[in-house]
Amino acid sequence: MESPNERMKLAASFSKHFPRDFLRPYCHCTDASDITDDIINRRLKAFSCEWLTRPAVALSELAETLVKSGDKSSAMEELLEPRVHNAFQQHIGKILNEISPFRMDAENPAEQETLTRAEVHARMARLKDLTQSGNNLFVEAYIERSIEASTALYTTVIYLRVLAYIMNNPDQCAEKMRPDLDHAVFKRQPTIENYADIIYEGYKIKNGHEIAQGARLSLTELLDAKQKTPECDSTNLDQSEVLDTSAIPGDSTDVSSRKRKSGDKQKKTKKAKKTKK
Repeated sequence: MESPNERMKLAASFSKHFPRDFLRPYCHCTDASDITDDIINRRLKAFSCEWLTRPAVALSELAETLVKSGDKSSAMEELLEPRVHNAFQQHIGKILNEISPFRMDAENPAEQETLTRAEVHARMARLKDLTQSGNNLFVEAYIERSIEASTALYTTVIYLRVLAYIMNNPDQCAEKMRPDLDHAVFKRQPTIENYADIIYEGYKIKNGHEIAQGARLSLTELLDAKQKTPECDSTNLDQSEVLDTSAIPGDSTDVSSRKRKSGDKQKKTKKAKKTKK
């Protein structure tokens, strides 16, 4: 059985878990076609994905993610309230007015406004005012709750998308499993049934101890079971059940007879010493 330290060496790096592999800068990852099975297959790695190392742990992480995501549902509903949403979009509009001339991906750069040094300084001053801590408590609160809600939502949907990939592509999953792990049966026959066996082996081991099979008995039930067990009392045994020591070498005589023989030996030794004197 692996020790807790050995199992920790197999763990996916906390700072490199697979949801990060699907984040792209500048909101480029906005289309569902950006996360196809082929892309998932290319981006999932054993060092960042427990599904390919310790699938029982992956199921635990999925359950924790779904529960914590549910806890953020009220924040999501609040962010989608029309009045709240519109107020934040007005704030976004003000920031866009200041930074639009700086876009480098514009289709027609020649049509962009040409700024002087003084105008750039003025725009930066207005940006500072728009983002100054304490100037707009609504925006600050909106951003905080958006981080909580959006992170929960993104992580949840990525976990569910990868779960669907694993369940529907066990053969590709088997190819990506760590080679130093003993998953030979699953690698030879990559079926969900064999994958479930790996999950069970991981599930029944908790903190280095195997989970006991069957229901756990209460202390009173253990006491009752002990009382029902007959005590080993020689008075209750049939003569046929009494151990016959005559056939055991060195035990053909009882203790008292052995003591008598030892005493006789000592007397003979004393007599012999007196005779010599």
